[in-house]
Amino acid sequence: MSDDKKQTEVKEIDVAALDSELAAAKKVEEGKNSRFIKMAAIVALCMSLFHVYTGFFGLFEYVTQRGIHLAFGLTIIILTMPLYEHVFGDKFAQNKGFRVGCRIFDVIMIIAVWIAVFMARDEVGQLAERAGGTTILAIIAGCILFFAVLEASRRALGYIMPVLALIFVAYALAGPYLPMSIAHRGYTFTRIFKFLATDP
Repeated sequence: MSDDKKQTEVKEIDVAALDSELAAAKKVEEGKNSRFIKMAAIVALCMSLFHVYTGFFGLFEYVTQRGIHLAFGLTIIILTMPLYEHVFGDKFAQNKGFRVGCRIFDVIMIIAVWIAVFMARDEVGQLAERAGGTTILAIIAGCILFFAVLEASRRALGYIMPVLALIFVAYALAGPYLPMSIAHRGYTFTRIFKFLATDP
């Protein structure tokens, strides 16, 4: 009697595992036909060509080189890991309106990332003329890139990395209010975002 129960349980587990594997395979197959996956493949090819080009002919200045690399990477993550699959536990992913809204948000975020990268490049290019000073554009660029990196990390790796990043930002902000052994002069959001956008 007990042996029969064990065999039944094993069969049920096997069926459940098979269903899960079939669902995953179906999702991958459907993803291959997605225009966003195809766009991500093109972006990945462009990223490879960019690095091959700079490898042969020399790197751009640091803010351009790292900025374009970052923008390519974030674009690939956003295209292949849409928001509707990584919010509310995939609860509304089958709702067409929700999917469209999330995809619009993703496209806006990609555009904002690329704009922020070139804003940061322009700010660095004019540092000499401004005697090392930056404008509000550097703050905006840093804010956009900070948010985009946190969101891409959340989609790709879960909440651990974004939470760690926010803890370090909180430490930078709270420096003067901490115990003496770990205290420091503190930094404002403005300075943090400027640093993220323009400092080497």
